[in-house]
Amino acid sequence: MERLKIAQNITIDEATVKEMEDAVFTNLKALKYLRQLGLTDELIKENISKVYDFAVDMQNCKDCPGLNKCNKEPKHLVSSVTFNKGIVDRGIVPCKKYLEFTNFRQRIVHYDFPDEWLNNRLTKDVSNLRSKSKIEIVAKYNEGLKDLPVAV
Repeated sequence: MERLKIAQNITIDEATVKEMEDAVFTNLKALKYLRQLGLTDELIKENISKVYDFAVDMQNCKDCPGLNKCNKEPKHLVSSVTFNKGIVDRGIVPCKKYLEFTNFRQRIVHYDFPDEWLNNRLTKDVSNLRSKSKIEIVAKYNEGLKDLPVAV
């Protein structure tokens, strides 16, 4: 049986290619990573569609709002770029925050509260509490933390 050959005449207009190149070459963090992989400017330009997704994901996730407010689709996945034997390849991997969350969750044996609570952190900021009794409770809690012994 012969291998099926399909002609793919996919063309991207020059303006789009220029936009993609600008997005990659202005993202210094992504560019630094690509150079560490060994990519030259020519290789980046030849593989701009693979590298562009990686640079856009880095830019979008730079100020991550947290797992519950992830604005990407599909959520919690980012593009990765590899360079091996002269071939640039793109993959999809879970984001750093999602990996940290799953690692944290695996260490909990049992819990009986909603998953959303796992992302909450205790704070000393009581400015958004409405009643004085809530403020007093948080203040007493913070005072009690001072008396606890510190493990070294």
